[in-house]
Amino acid sequence: MIGFLLIGLLTPFLVCFVVLSLTLFPRRTSLSLFLLKASLSVGLGIGFSSVAFLLVLLDGGPSAQHQAWLVGLPSTAAVLAGIAQRNRSYGVGEDCPAPRDADEGPYLRWIGVLFWFSLVFMLGESLVLVHHFPHGAWDAWAGWNLRARFLLRGGENWLDLAQLSAFFVPWYPLLVPAFIAECWCFLGHDTWLVPPLVGLLYTLATVGLVAAGLTVLRSCWWGGLGGLVLTSSSLFVLSGTWQTADAPVAFYMTATVLCFCLVPRFPRVESRLVLLAGVMAGFAAWTKREGLAFLVCVSAARLLFSERGLEWRRRSKDLLRFLVGALPGLLALAAFEIAVHNANPDRVWKTPDLAAEARIWDPGRWAEVIDLTGREVLAFGNWILPSFLVFLLLIGLGSTPAFRPALRSMLASLAFLFAVYLIYFFLSPDVLEWHAKSTVVRLFGQIWPSLVFLGMMAGRKLEKAESGAT
Repeated sequence: MIGFLLIGLLTPFLVCFVVLSLTLFPRRTSLSLFLLKASLSVGLGIGFSSVAFLLVLLDGGPSAQHQAWLVGLPSTAAVLAGIAQRNRSYGVGEDCPAPRDADEGPYLRWIGVLFWFSLVFMLGESLVLVHHFPHGAWDAWAGWNLRARFLLRGGENWLDLAQLSAFFVPWYPLLVPAFIAECWCFLGHDTWLVPPLVGLLYTLATVGLVAAGLTVLRSCWWGGLGGLVLTSSSLFVLSGTWQTADAPVAFYMTATVLCFCLVPRFPRVESRLVLLAGVMAGFAAWTKREGLAFLVCVSAARLLFSERGLEWRRRSKDLLRFLVGALPGLLALAAFEIAVHNANPDRVWKTPDLAAEARIWDPGRWAEVIDLTGREVLAFGNWILPSFLVFLLLIGLGSTPAFRPALRSMLASLAFLFAVYLIYFFLSPDVLEWHAKSTVVRLFGQIWPSLVFLGMMAGRKLEKAESGAT
């Protein structure tokens, strides 16, 4: 059983890695690109596997004959997509040179050493937390993992999960519970080890995206520094051990931002990178409702804040390619919600909130929301955000002109998303102070890795004289 589980887990990862190697970076074998492809493959493999498991559920529930299908379907789909992209005007050619920063000098090389030390410390801290809290946070054992167990044991009645709990939205996206249930299906029982393993995979993959992405686009110094900031963020480490969907959705948001920033570096594969960004954003929507809001915000930002002078026809074509990439996650989300609603036609899904309009026009509530949200965001991770902003101000801002359109559109998308979060608090019927303290930190943690990546990309290029190489 364990061997079959490893095959079921590793096959989608390896296939996605091979497809990325063939279609995006076929002639490059650097360590940073290897880590970048490996990190992207984790999210792609889990995403496509969860979609395959949903198809199994719609076919009547998991059974022994479905296990081969769960291995073969995502692998076959990924291979066919890779072959199609490779045969379509293949030719990578010469890409734009990376804006290499000076990373010589004994002091700057210590950044890499500190990053790897911090990474090992983060792993140790995560294992200790998992040992003390093997079932994660309350939301995990009362919601996410409970739904995964229902998918595993429910058989043909798995759609009755709508009746599980009055405290957990029954039609919430299924990417994480479906993948956990698939792993349990391969293993033969619902061991507690799988959920924390999934959380740890997403945490490591997110660190890999930021560190390897900055190394590819800038230098080892920036890559090590970006990874160091993430691994030093206490709440980022905690989110991976909570066993909720916050770490997965943070990964998919970061991957989307990264793919768009890779376009100026690898312009010959621009269409494939935009398509991959769409796939990641679609899986974010298939992970949490915040991911769906993120997809909408990215679409609007790309349409409004793309490269200046770019005609609307090309912007629309770029947006269409992005949305085509998002189809696997969006179709899975639509199929699941339609199935749940059809199986529970008499259930009242949401009681109308008649007082919502009055709260919108209450200036006192606006001031309270902004005050509470601002305080929680500033205190995020033991005040790491102000420290990060001070660092950027000291080192200066001055990104390479080629990257500015991508950085501008991605920062705008995160700003739009944060505005959506604020509106959500304005409309919330819950006690505002309790809701803000229990939610703001978690929501901001979802966009924190993307902010770290974009902040490092916007930092001023280092000169040799500044690096201590005299």
